[in-house]
Amino acid sequence: MWSCQGADGGPGGPGGYGGPGRGGDSIGVAYLDEDQVKFEGVTYELGPPGKGGTSWDWSDEMATGQDGNKVQTLRFPQ
Repeated sequence: MWSCQGADGGPGGPGGYGGPGRGGDSIGVAYLDEDQVKFEGVTYELGPPGKGGTSWDWSDEMATGQDGNKVQTLRFPQ
């Protein structure tokens, strides 16, 4: 006994809204422990921070991610 083959699947839906990424930071010196940081004789030059990414939402409105920060020093929490 023969039967009909099923139909092909439909097209996939539009992708979900992921949002634009944040730009990268420009940090001169990053550290954990304030007691061990010494800045004597240290020179450095900061580059520009990265720009936030761009994407479009479901209504075709442009969204822009936050730009990165530019800081001389940054203490990371422990």
